[in-house]
Amino acid sequence: MSVAKLRAIYPPIIRLVISLIVLGIINAILVRLPGINVRIPGSPIRISAVVSAVIAVIMIGIVMRFGREINPPLRYALPSFPEVADVVTNLVYIGAIVIAYVYFADIVYPFLVGASWVYPLVFLAIAILPAVKIASTLLGSVGKWTAILSKKVEEVAGEYIRCPKCGELLPKGAKFCSKCGASLAEVKAKPEGIICPNCGARIPPGAKFCPECGAKVE
Repeated sequence: MSVAKLRAIYPPIIRLVISLIVLGIINAILVRLPGINVRIPGSPIRISAVVSAVIAVIMIGIVMRFGREINPPLRYALPSFPEVADVVTNLVYIGAIVIAYVYFADIVYPFLVGASWVYPLVFLAIAILPAVKIASTLLGSVGKWTAILSKKVEEVAGEYIRCPKCGELLPKGAKFCSKCGASLAEVKAKPEGIICPNCGARIPPGAKFCPECGAKVE
C-alpha cells in the first residue's frame, strides 16, 4: 500500500474523530447545565435525555456518512482485498447502532416498565444484518487468505520467489512474472543498485537518497 493511497483514507477518519470529540464535549457540557436534569412536565423523560438523544442523532448521521465515505478509499488502497472495505463499513454501521443503543436508553426505558428486555432485543435484531454481512464476507474470503498464507509459508520454505521488479510471488523456476510480465532473467541481470559514496551502503535503483545515511544520490 503506497503512501499516496493511504492519504485518501486519512480525511474521512480525521473528520469522524474530530466531529465525535466535539459532539461528545458539547453533550457533556449541556447535560451539566443547571436545571436540565429535570423531567419534562407530564413525562417520565428528563430534558438531559432529550438533549443527549438529539446529539446522538447527529453522531449517528456522521458515523453513517463516514461508513459510506471510507469504502471507496479503502477499495482504492487495497484493490486486491475489497472485502476489507465491506467489513470496515459494516463495523462502522454496528458502531452507529451502539451509539443509538447507549444514547436512546434514557428516553425509551421509562416507557418499557416491566418490558425492559425489549430494548436490547430490538437493537440486537437491527445489528444482525451488518453482523451477518461481516461474517459472510470473512467466510467468503477464507480461501484467498489461506492461499496468501500458504504462499508465505512456501516462500519461506524456498518453493516461491518474489519478482524483483514488482514483488509478486512466483513459483520457483519461473522465467517471467505473471503480474508485470518482467523477464526474471533480465531483471536479475540488471544491477541491484549503486554504492553510497558516503557510507558504503547499497542504494536501490531509482532512489534519490541513501536509505542508511540520507546522502543525496547524484
